[in-house]
Amino acid sequence: MKKSYQIIFSLVLAAAMIAAIFYFVDPKETWDRIKNANPYWILLALGISILSHLSRARRWNLLMEPLGYKPSLRNTFLAVMTGYFGNIFIPRGGEVMRCVVLSNADKVPIASSFATVVAERIIDLLCLALLVLFSLFLEYDKFLALIENGLKGKEPGIISQYLPWICGAGIVFLILLVIFRNNFIILKIKKFVIQLFTEAYLSFIKLERKKEFLFHTVFIWVAYYFMTYLVFFSLPFTSNLGPLAGLVILIAGAIGMSVPASGGAGSFHFFVALGLTMFYGLSQNDGIAYAFVLHSSQFALTLVVGGVCAIISFFVITKKQ
Repeated sequence: MKKSYQIIFSLVLAAAMIAAIFYFVDPKETWDRIKNANPYWILLALGISILSHLSRARRWNLLMEPLGYKPSLRNTFLAVMTGYFGNIFIPRGGEVMRCVVLSNADKVPIASSFATVVAERIIDLLCLALLVLFSLFLEYDKFLALIENGLKGKEPGIISQYLPWICGAGIVFLILLVIFRNNFIILKIKKFVIQLFTEAYLSFIKLERKKEFLFHTVFIWVAYYFMTYLVFFSLPFTSNLGPLAGLVILIAGAIGMSVPASGGAGSFHFFVALGLTMFYGLSQNDGIAYAFVLHSSQFALTLVVGGVCAIISFFVITKKQ
């Protein structure tokens, strides 16, 4: 029942955000921009995307080796893509799904594989934080101008409008956490989280091939960058944006994908378009058009390749059993 509510909530949230976006922009004008996209650059970005997924599968293998498990690269790739396919319908549900697939295909315990997924997420979160700091340093002038305009109440004014609400929500959350810190459920969750982080830390610290792990981590994020940057060249109004813009929009997209909307629909478009309009002066229609080209192409890849991998995984598991 809880999963059903999560699915309904994520679908409703995605639909509401898409509807809100098209309330402010003209769908016909947006489509006129999208239909002129150069497919060459999009296909190149999709090819790099496949390589990043393959690299992620290999990195997952490296994390499981210290725990005594050596699943095949084929099965981990199938599991990773099946997990991405599952995320379309249940936000973060794909993380569990990929562990279930690997458990049935290569007899890796779900608890152990899930701990390595947690380790992956921690490392990727640190990488994203480093990219944010790096972009702040390189685009310091743009960030400073944005903050100054927001605090003065000038356009775009997003900061002055939402900062008090964000700070207020953070303070309320901290107060509730302090009040209920000794609650039984909180203690159980804390114990579970500590156990997961401990196993995740041990899986990383005991890595036999740390250099290869580092290579795949860097490769994944470099691939993510080029998946974002190359699509700039598919549209005339983004083709003149520089390499640093690719980094800023990569971060904006990552933030959008963290919102529990189905497949990042709506939230991804909002944050990417917001980054393009606030930092680089594009119109709302241009920003939304780019976001739709990038998201739709990656969504189609995940839907097709992930769906095929889910079917193959089913036959692999059935054969094993």
